[in-house]
Amino acid sequence: MKQAKIKLSKTIIIKTTLELINEKQGSSFVTIREIAKKLNCSHPNIYNYYNSVDMLLWDCLENVMLKMIDTVLISTSIVQISDKLKTFFEKLLDFYLNNKGWYNLIWFDHIKGQMPDNIKKIINKPRQEFCIFLQEIYPNYNLTPIAENITDTIHSYIHGQVSRIISGRIFIQDQNAIKKHIILTSIELVDLYIKAKGIKNEKD
Repeated sequence: MKQAKIKLSKTIIIKTTLELINEKQGSSFVTIREIAKKLNCSHPNIYNYYNSVDMLLWDCLENVMLKMIDTVLISTSIVQISDKLKTFFEKLLDFYLNNKGWYNLIWFDHIKGQMPDNIKKIINKPRQEFCIFLQEIYPNYNLTPIAENITDTIHSYIHGQVSRIISGRIFIQDQNAIKKHIILTSIELVDLYIKAKGIKNEKD
């Protein structure tokens, strides 16, 4: 039975491309012809919306970052202060490990051309929000001088561990055990960093 043609739009093209990126665990081997085949259309039709695969990938990156913000930040915003760190790390790890292709798109895959300004702002938003979380969780400290350094340090640790899991270069086979270890270690690192480098408010 012949597959019905899908009415094309940028939204449909991005959605389909993101499915392929997750299937292939990255964007390196995703082509316009493959996207067109999945959409049951001829590849010139895709060029009516995107002049190149790289233009499409920038939009895909924006879409993925917005999905991550919805998944991680909104989930974290509705929990108690005492659970914010744990929830943030849980949701971030789940997003990365359940979407390995998207993780590679965010952090490893090369996209030609300059990153658009709107995507730069979106990519920086989780970092900014995490700095705000830290101040909420540790109200007795003035974290303004060190919040960004803490955020970058902790994410570098998580990024390194996720990379090891995805590449198969981690020796613990139980993924739940690995996740629990990463979450607990991340919380401990935040606490140690703040207590070692944070400036206590004078009233405390």
